[in-house]
Amino acid sequence: MQLSDQGAAFIASFEGIKLVPYNDSNGWATVGIGHLIRKGPVLPTDLPITLAQAYDLFRQDAKIEISIIGIYVKVPINQNQFDALCSLSYNIGVGNFMRSPIPSLINSGQLDQVPAAFLIHNKDAKGNILRGLTRRREAEVAVFNKLS
Repeated sequence: MQLSDQGAAFIASFEGIKLVPYNDSNGWATVGIGHLIRKGPVLPTDLPITLAQAYDLFRQDAKIEISIIGIYVKVPINQNQFDALCSLSYNIGVGNFMRSPIPSLINSGQLDQVPAAFLIHNKDAKGNILRGLTRRREAEVAVFNKLS
C-alpha cells in the first residue's frame, strides 16, 4: 500500500509545515513536515526550502514508514488504517512502532484493542502525557476506525 493524499495531508496538519529550519523539541535541526536535517541544532548554513521541497522530503521520509508497516502488518488493512499507521509511525519513529503492540494486535485480528494501543503513545520522553499527542492519537484512531 501507499500513503494516500488524504493521509499525507492528515500528517502535515499535525506536523505543520515549516519552510525555515528550526530546532524541534529535542533541539534537532528540522524543516518542512517534520524532516530531520540532523541530530543537532540549526546552523547558519541551513537554508529555507520551498513548499514543493517540503512535500518531496516528506514523501521520501514516509517511505520508511510505508516499508515498515508492510513488513510488520501481515494481514490486509484498508487505506484509512494504513494512513493512520503511517501517521503514528512518522510521529513516534519506526523503532517505537515496531516495538508497539499495534502490529501484533492487527495481525491477530484484535482490532478492538488497537485504539487503546494508539493512546499509549501520547507521552514525552519523560513520561508526561501531552495533550497535543493525545489529540493526535485520538484523531489517528478516528481515521483508523473509519470505513473505506
